[in-house]
Order: sequence, then structure tokens, then C-alpha cells
Amino acid sequence: MSNRAIPPLLAPRESEPLWIEPSQARSRARVERILAAARELLGEHGLVGLTMDAVARRADIPIGSLYQFFPDRNALIARLFHAQLMATDALVMEALSGARSMAELRKNIATLPRALYRYIADAPALVEIWRAVQSIRALRHLDTDDSRRMGLALFEAIRGQKGVSVDEARLARACFLVCDLLGAVVQAALEQDPAEGWELVEEWVLMAESYFDRILANRDS
Repeated sequence: MSNRAIPPLLAPRESEPLWIEPSQARSRARVERILAAARELLGEHGLVGLTMDAVARRADIPIGSLYQFFPDRNALIARLFHAQLMATDALVMEALSGARSMAELRKNIATLPRALYRYIADAPALVEIWRAVQSIRALRHLDTDDSRRMGLALFEAIRGQKGVSVDEARLARACFLVCDLLGAVVQAALEQDPAEGWELVEEWVLMAESYFDRILANRDS
């Protein structure tokens, strides 16, 4: 990341995690069992099937051990979402890093929704985790924070290209909106049959390309 100023819209928001991260190997293994059990329950039954009792039974641990790391269900969902973001953010960084020209960066950006859609569509539990975060008011900021992280990565990738001259405040808004809408598009695509889902993803690519073309050309409409 460059040393130039980060636009306030894309600046990271610091917050304490809702869960307790274990330090000992034995405890880390127990948490992984808990997370695996929670993913299974979400994939099988959706959010309604994700209760603390059900997770403890599926993970075959005392309920007290579950509460030791996760004080409530929201904390458990937040930790599942965190793990999901680590994987999806890696896809974003892979697509954006190393582009040596705007043409190459443009091509890489087009791979993002396709990779995200494929990754999430192949795992029903991931779809349910995303939906759970959207449906619980206390957790919605996690999705918005991720849009900021992805938006900042996109912003820096574009700003770092040679010969780019652009209103940085407008570019920041565009990067945030495009990344935030990407999540909505992927979720909408997952609600359709696969063929129609892919068409929606491709529409996002065309919209994003057109949007950035106008901004980089310094056009208002």
C-alpha cells in the first residue's frame, strides 16, 4: 500500500472481535471443531438450525466450552464470516496485485466476481453465513467493513498505475460502491439458476468497466 493519504470513506474501522481467539494448540483445535460443526448446521438447516446447543452437540463438546470462545451466536457467526473473508479477500488481492498496466488491471478486475461466485456457490454454508450477516443488524457492519477493505485495495491498484490522473475522492466512492455492489450481485446470482446467475455476474463486469472508463476519462456522465 502506498504512503499517500487514504480517503476517509475507505479508511479501516478498528473494532474488537466478538469472539475469543485461542492461543493454545488444543484450544485452537477445539475452535476448529466448533466452526466445522457450525458450517455443517448452516449448510443443512440455515440460520434457524444454528443454535448454541446444536453446535455443542454436533462438535461433541460441553456447552460451557462453546461459550468460553463465543459468548453468543452472533460471535460465532462473526468468526465464521471472518474465516470466509480471509479466503475471499485473498482472491481479491491475487486479482489486483501485480498488474503492470490499466489494461491488465481491467482484465484482472473482471475475474473477481467470477471467482467469488464460483467459490461461494460451491459451498452452501458460505451462502448461509453471508445471508446471516446481512440479516442480523448487529453484524451488518462486518460486510460494510469488507467493502471498504476491497475498495481500498482496488483504489490503490488503480491509483498506482502510471499515467492515471483522476479525482481521488470520486475514485474512492466508485471503488467502495463497486465492491459493495459486487456482494449484492453475487448474492442475487446465487438465488437464480446457474446460467442466469452467471449472466448477472457478467452484467456486473460490464457495468464496472463502463463506470471506471468514465471516471478515468474524467467524464461526469
